[in-house]
Amino acid sequence: MPDDYITAGSLVDGRFAVGPTIGAGSFGIVYRAEDNRPGDGARFVALKTLRPEAFGIPDLVERFAREADISASLVHPNIVTLVTHGTVEMSQRPVPYMAMELIRGLPLGGVISLRGRLSIPETTHILSSVLEGLQVAHMQGIVHRDLKPNNILMAAPEDMLSEPGEGADLFKRLGVPSADQEVWRDLVPLNVKVVDFGLGKMLETGGKRVKRLTRAGVAAGTAEYMSPEQVRAVDDVDHRADIYGVAMLIYRLLSGRSAFAGKNPVEVAKMQLFDALPPLPGALADHRIAQVYAKAGSKERDERYDTALEMAYELRRAVDPEAFADRPDFDKPPKVRPQRGWLSRLFRR
Repeated sequence: MPDDYITAGSLVDGRFAVGPTIGAGSFGIVYRAEDNRPGDGARFVALKTLRPEAFGIPDLVERFAREADISASLVHPNIVTLVTHGTVEMSQRPVPYMAMELIRGLPLGGVISLRGRLSIPETTHILSSVLEGLQVAHMQGIVHRDLKPNNILMAAPEDMLSEPGEGADLFKRLGVPSADQEVWRDLVPLNVKVVDFGLGKMLETGGKRVKRLTRAGVAAGTAEYMSPEQVRAVDDVDHRADIYGVAMLIYRLLSGRSAFAGKNPVEVAKMQLFDALPPLPGALADHRIAQVYAKAGSKERDERYDTALEMAYELRRAVDPEAFADRPDFDKPPKVRPQRGWLSRLFRR
């Protein structure tokens, strides 16, 4: 293992054999790794760590630790599962890592870059799945705060996977169908996973002790999907910021462009604060989904949906109003954590 950071060829904690890069951001990097835990047999995981240049920035180290803490508490089929996390002692410093289930598929951002825009059934399938996962997070007082296409993964069908390989092609590194395959032309059958709770915020809920990890007065998020209250950097951002983010995703997926687009993030952030919500384009403006978009995208959070589960229901009802005609009482949230398909089981669809 290199002296000061994890890289391809490293063996982490005597367990994870680090392979090629499968994702990277400004400060983090994700590798495909082989889990060789004795007795369990080999399997692949996504191993995430910080880039070497990020170690000198305390806020980024803290964000990484926060993501690990939050991910460890979230168990839902529409949220990427954390396998384990820890630190590796290097010669100069401890290097943190997270090992997560490897989703062998594509980020939603990659799919829409290929296709431009999605159908209404695809959009409602993806976003209602995201919302059901978020409901579990929200019930634990956790807000994602950075919903965007690249933080939503689309898993390829098991029967279309091949053995992961090496090389520059990400599709080969993951062993997933290439970009020209038909599987990426209809996303309704695919499983959906939310990732990256690095900007997640733990709220005060039920008298539980909460560690506040975000400085007041500092906006956090991605401008195109950021709620007005996030732009204002108020201290009491809650789960309704995620609901607003899903509204921005509705527009992005159905239109092929962002609801608010400017020359730079600051300009976009100002538009989130002061510009009216643009209507869905063309015939979409008269579809039932436009009403869901308008309510979720209200500048006033008290006018949005009260829960992610309620919005998921309304999205599905927009496509199939007869199947979802009997509206549940969302003022009485379920006593147990809803699992994927909760609405489908309720309505036997």
